[in-house]
Amino acid sequence: MKRRKLELSILKKPEIKSLWFWIFVMIIILLGFILLAYMGIVLKNNYENASALEKINDTLITSLIGIVIGLGLVIFTFICLNVTKKLSIKDFFDYYCYLHSLRNQSKLILMKDKRIVDFYTTKNNLTRTEFIDVLANIFGYQKSSLEYKNLVNEVVADFAKHLHSEVKIEALKKQAIHRAIWLQLVIPFSVNIILIILITIYNLDRDSLKALSRFLIILINMIFVISTSLFVYEIVMAKKIKDIKSYNDHHFLSFNNYKFKNLNSNWVIAY
Repeated sequence: MKRRKLELSILKKPEIKSLWFWIFVMIIILLGFILLAYMGIVLKNNYENASALEKINDTLITSLIGIVIGLGLVIFTFICLNVTKKLSIKDFFDYYCYLHSLRNQSKLILMKDKRIVDFYTTKNNLTRTEFIDVLANIFGYQKSSLEYKNLVNEVVADFAKHLHSEVKIEALKKQAIHRAIWLQLVIPFSVNIILIILITIYNLDRDSLKALSRFLIILINMIFVISTSLFVYEIVMAKKIKDIKSYNDHHFLSFNNYKFKNLNSNWVIAY
């Protein structure tokens, strides 16, 4: 059991030559977003005897800042998606499905694990035996070793756990679409409506937008951009669910599903 946990932790931990470089770049970009938001919140233009024009100008500028920050954060959400999905892996079949899903999201991944770089572009499906050999290569096991034999038993057992007799693809597709509507559309838009009402009430008797109002305008536009982008993405991904393979892929491509117990291994060839 301890070796199994160690092996899974090795698979979850990425081996990237330039990992610290990417972390540094992301920190710099985030600091840039914070500075941009600060400028939008604190700085404002003054128009003598034209408070309405001042409000409109401040609203447009802060909205533009919110949109720019939102677009940048959309990129970060896809980076976080790949990382969190990998960390959510519980067994070896989860990892098999993760490898299979990489071909569908390779263009969205900026940091690639050098141990599995071939799987970002490959078109072939691994057999169970080939998958075991990939794992053995990562762990440094020889085929004659006891560790390799134990690995074979663990992989076979994990694949067996995911043998389901029936998968209702259409029902699962509808469920994915409903989740996208609620999580990426209804809830974010409801939050934005509440924020808009608060801003309106807060600024009824004011000649200009205060810092709090400008912050909320930036937040509204960020939520709008992120939620709309992810909603479109989720709908496109849900529409691609056509069989068990694409259903398994959807678990790793979707922002709305982090439970892998329904992954199905019926389609995997043993040898």
